[in-house]
Amino acid sequence: MSWQVEGGNSDRIPKEINRRRQRAEIIDVAEKQLGLVVMQLSSAHFAFPIEQVVQVLPVQPISHLPGTPKHVVGMIQVRGVVESVVDLRHFLGMTPLKKVERGQVLLLSAHGLRTGVLIDGMRDIIHLPVSAIHPPGADLSEALQEIVVGELSGQEGPVHLLNVEMILQKISDFQVTPNFG
Repeated sequence: MSWQVEGGNSDRIPKEINRRRQRAEIIDVAEKQLGLVVMQLSSAHFAFPIEQVVQVLPVQPISHLPGTPKHVVGMIQVRGVVESVVDLRHFLGMTPLKKVERGQVLLLSAHGLRTGVLIDGMRDIIHLPVSAIHPPGADLSEALQEIVVGELSGQEGPVHLLNVEMILQKISDFQVTPNFG
């Protein structure tokens, strides 16, 4: 396409630039969207698919149970139902909490398994196209490689999409070793 600046056609250039910009901004609404609950543990950000998050609860008194695996923080009551609470850091290769003082509990559910996971805080609920999720980076720790299924760019760095089914399976398969401490 040729542009003629002389003869009164100089306004065609900005109009064409705007037309092309608008065309580039068109979003494919037919693309599948994914809802995610973004949360924080220490300085890292993780996400779970929203359909697998049953509820977000403030930390409440957690009853410690002797003889449970070290990743089980204890039990809480949610509307009369007893739910286990797990320190997710154990499965992410992070230093486990010594004492629960603040944070939140995400109640997760998938394939008939259900548990609460301790988090430092929920950061956001987002909806984005599936194409915005990229394969996990090769620099992940071995523990993360097993349960991270994707990665997306967040304002404060990468957000790792976690596989809820794999986490719940690891929790249910964990060998019980007495924890009387």
